[in-house]
Amino acid sequence: MSAIETLMDNRCILTADSIHRQILGGLYIIIFLIGVISNVATIWAFKEADKSATFIYMKNLTASDLLLSCSLLFRAIYYLKSDSWSHEDFACILTTFVTISVFYVNMYCSILFLLWTSISRYAIVVRPKFALLHYFIKPKVIILICVFTWIVPAMCIVPLLLSYFAVNSRINAMSCYDLIINKRGKFFKNPHIFGAAFFYLTLLFLFVFYGLLAYHLYQTQKNSMVAKSQGSNLKVHRKIFASIILFIVCFVPYHVQRVLHIASDDVNCQWQDKLNKAKSGVILLAALSCCIHPLLHLCLRSKFCKAKDASRKISVISCTDNTNNDHNMTPEDKTSL
Repeated sequence: MSAIETLMDNRCILTADSIHRQILGGLYIIIFLIGVISNVATIWAFKEADKSATFIYMKNLTASDLLLSCSLLFRAIYYLKSDSWSHEDFACILTTFVTISVFYVNMYCSILFLLWTSISRYAIVVRPKFALLHYFIKPKVIILICVFTWIVPAMCIVPLLLSYFAVNSRINAMSCYDLIINKRGKFFKNPHIFGAAFFYLTLLFLFVFYGLLAYHLYQTQKNSMVAKSQGSNLKVHRKIFASIILFIVCFVPYHVQRVLHIASDDVNCQWQDKLNKAKSGVILLAALSCCIHPLLHLCLRSKFCKAKDASRKISVISCTDNTNNDHNMTPEDKTSL
């Protein structure tokens, strides 16, 4: 069972039993192995890909997922070993730093790259000549967008790290694991408020762009008498549906828990203990994204390439997006990722 301690300054220190930590540690090791292998395989599959909009975003997404996967090894070690370290041990500081910084930076990088991918797909298929959206598919601009995507989450995590280590340095905790505490004050809550608001805004944009893309494909299918086009549109609808479901399942629970945490009573340690238990589960779901993204890509890419091989026996197939030939591509070609 969890142990709860209320300190003199109205802070709560929450701990969990060893079985709970061992289960979480084992699960994170499994996700780490699957994530690293699947993302390395995806990077290998990208080796001969064209530098088109969707592929550039997907390459960055894969790199982010690979880094997130690597951080899970530190999270696993944290759960399995942190109860034997003091909060001043270098191992405690290192695992805590990597667990917080690398994991959260790459989680929000993944969220942003998924957003850019949805915008680029919409721009390529529906509005290729729209000036503002066209920037999302221009290679030089995409590079700037990707650099921005890597830098901003890294800068936003700094206040959380400062708050975490500043507060923990003043706590007389029994072990490194006991440093999972509920911080107080605007300095800690403001980054979480910003993160939650950013996520729900991203979710809204994701629904808008994929919704408009799905509607465009529906209209194309309704006005087309060609069975091949209808079949391609159905496959694209499945890819859109899979992307949205993945985004909701992996990231929405964590941000719902964040909202509850922000709105919660800080000194109610019993309620904070329940939120802390929920946090363990929703972070695990968020971590699963680093496995699901590459596995979904590899699965869809394999089926897509096989379908093209069967329908184009004469031509040589590259199985890549090519923004220079958008007018000659089917909707499935344009959204092959």
